[in-house]
Amino acid sequence: MAMNAGWDVSAGNEWQEDEKSGLGSCVCNSCCGEIACEENTAAASCPFCGNPVVMKGQLSGMLKPDYVIPFQLDKNDAKAALKKLTGNGCLP
Repeated sequence: MAMNAGWDVSAGNEWQEDEKSGLGSCVCNSCCGEIACEENTAAASCPFCGNPVVMKGQLSGMLKPDYVIPFQLDKNDAKAALKKLTGNGCLP
């Protein structure tokens, strides 16, 4: 039996104009794979390596926060609080 089993495999490697409308793309920072998505997508997972990806250009305007509230604890204080809570059971 033939590999293509009657399927039309002559589509080529390039996107056609009607296929590109409404699409955007970005590159995964982990594996450098190109991720095709809708033009209004702000976050996705890389289909090649599973790495979470944020499309930085999508988060602007009305979606941008007015301000960011900083953490009250630094990293060492957070570790100490976790040790106290868990009895050091889950820290390396």
